[in-house]
Amino acid sequence: MKRKLRLFLLVLALAVFLLSLGSAASAATMVLQVGNPSMTVDGAAKEIDPGQGTAPVIVDDRTFVPIRAIVETMGGTMGWEAVEKKVTIDYQGTTVELWIGNEEAKINGQQKILEVVPFVSATGRTMLPLRFVIENLGAQVAWDGASKRITITYGEGDGAQVANFSGTWMLGNGCPMALTQSGSQVSGTYDQGSWMVSGTVTGNVLEANYYNGTDTVRFHVTMAADGKSFDGLEYYSDTPAELHGDKVE
Repeated sequence: MKRKLRLFLLVLALAVFLLSLGSAASAATMVLQVGNPSMTVDGAAKEIDPGQGTAPVIVDDRTFVPIRAIVETMGGTMGWEAVEKKVTIDYQGTTVELWIGNEEAKINGQQKILEVVPFVSATGRTMLPLRFVIENLGAQVAWDGASKRITITYGEGDGAQVANFSGTWMLGNGCPMALTQSGSQVSGTYDQGSWMVSGTVTGNVLEANYYNGTDTVRFHVTMAADGKSFDGLEYYSDTPAELHGDKVE
């Protein structure tokens, strides 16, 4: 009887241990460098564009890469539609759609306007804006300007915390902004629904656009520590304007 009990307790302990291994997913990192066709994934070297020798490049102050191997290393998938020249990326429930030469992108069907557009390189490789894609997939991007190194942190359990922008916010101009957040993705309306809002939260910063079908205005705001207000800038014209919001209780 005692032997059976000891065996049962041993099996139970082993099961708990294995369960803890499965649930304790840790962050993974990729490190890339402008001009270098290789990246490291948790310290192991890997080609960014297998067999092609393509390296990250900077165009209009933005880093572009052929992103398939990066997405697939993260555990996502990437599709290409030649007729539309469209790239579709899926990762953990988020879908990013981009078109070659087009400033419009879509995140889970919500329109976003790119500051730079995807292009095809002289060697025929599809080059996409790295930060835009990775951050909209919910991962983190860090840039070291001195070494021109990019570090991507991704995966469950990476400890990344994002502020919650869900709710109604009264802006300094007296117009309300109603936002709904799912993970790092934010959507909503501004000025009683006359503008649609779409954005991404990284940490306590919301990078977003609001648009009315004709005009698109970019803004970014930082959440206060108490979660009841935010401050930032909107780019309605060449001169950015201060943007403040208070949460409506």
